[in-house]
Amino acid sequence: MFSAQGLLEAGLYFPPEWAKAALVLALISIWVVIALFAYLNRITRQTYFSAWTVAWMFYAVYLAASIGLEESPSTPWLILARRACIGISALFMF
Repeated sequence: MFSAQGLLEAGLYFPPEWAKAALVLALISIWVVIALFAYLNRITRQTYFSAWTVAWMFYAVYLAASIGLEESPSTPWLILARRACIGISALFMF
């Protein structure tokens, strides 16, 4: 396992603000993907676009929860909800 000091020496430390900014950027790009798949579903009426839209929406909920609940104390039901979102998303995407 790496220690914090070892990560600092290796140059792999990122400030928490950078990680949060990366999550926000990922969330914005995922909303663009959701809009694209929703549009393609409306035009083509293909069921797989519906499945992909739902999968990306669950992933967006997971990212939003990761961003918003970062500083709050983790309760078991929040951890379960976040893991359920990522599991449902993976199920739909596969």
